[in-house]
Amino acid sequence: AIIMPIEVGMDVVSRAIKQSSKHIILLDGFPPTFEYAIEFEKLTKRDTGVTLVGAIEVFVEKEVATERVLQRSRTDDERSIFEKRYQRYIQNAVTLNDWYSKNYKFHSIDGCQTIEASIKSVEAHILSDI
Repeated sequence: AIIMPIEVGMDVVSRAIKQSSKHIILLDGFPPTFEYAIEFEKLTKRDTGVTLVGAIEVFVEKEVATERVLQRSRTDDERSIFEKRYQRYIQNAVTLNDWYSKNYKFHSIDGCQTIEASIKSVEAHILSDI
């Protein structure tokens, strides 16, 4: 997968945030890179009316993630493609997690547990930070 240019990504996210009527906004899989995180931080300080509180990582070990992805039956869910995506995710996650833990609230959740348990963990962290 190709990551879209930052300007395009920020425009999409900015419009979505401005159109949301919710007081909590959870962005799944965003930001994908440290460069996106810096631009997102600038965006939230500039003109969205949103305060960036922190990040929640739902970490899934490679073996579990591979099994789950290959069971989805999507055309782009080939093992070789997933291997590249997972490697890129891990490389970016190290920098992002370090930055969020130093500058914001950061929680890492065990994504190898059931989906229901993962959702409860995410909800608990969101509610604890409000």
